[in-house]
Amino acid sequence: LAAKYCFNPSKPIKACFINIDFYKLGAKAQLQKYAEIFNIPLEDITSIASLDYCLNQHKNDDLIIVDTAGRSQYAFQDLKELKLYLDRIPNATKYLTVSSTSKYSDLKEIINSFGQVGFDQIILTKTDETKTIGPAVGILLKTNKSLAYITHGQSVPEDYRIASFDFFEEKLFKAIQNPDNYQQII
Repeated sequence: LAAKYCFNPSKPIKACFINIDFYKLGAKAQLQKYAEIFNIPLEDITSIASLDYCLNQHKNDDLIIVDTAGRSQYAFQDLKELKLYLDRIPNATKYLTVSSTSKYSDLKEIINSFGQVGFDQIILTKTDETKTIGPAVGILLKTNKSLAYITHGQSVPEDYRIASFDFFEEKLFKAIQNPDNYQQII
């Protein structure tokens, strides 16, 4: 997302990264590298007060991208803490990233748990790591949230795209062209 908005010389914007990932080893270093590439500041948040201060400092920016730690749908205390932080960010579009490699039952629990935190749209990741998209399609049909983006590989920004029916149509037509793979796709 940062590459899409921040790496466009014909339409420069004022942006910053906010890191709220206290857990993942190397998370800050990875985000710092992207901040350097896009020539935007990275703010490291350690408390609600530091988040409020940072948001005030960047209130005139065109875009603020907040990175949070990945959390288990079963880590209820962590999810409550995450909600406290996200509730402090008014008018934000909140994306939930879910892996297309997850089982339907796991996706359902992820959607339910993170629904308590609050999210607006879904980003479907790792579509290059599975031939089975049925569980992801099924959960998308069950939720009232829209699919915003799809990732299909590790190259930034080449392997992400705005969600469209074309992606699913491609997957389904491959299944129709090779009926032996139909059960794997669905």
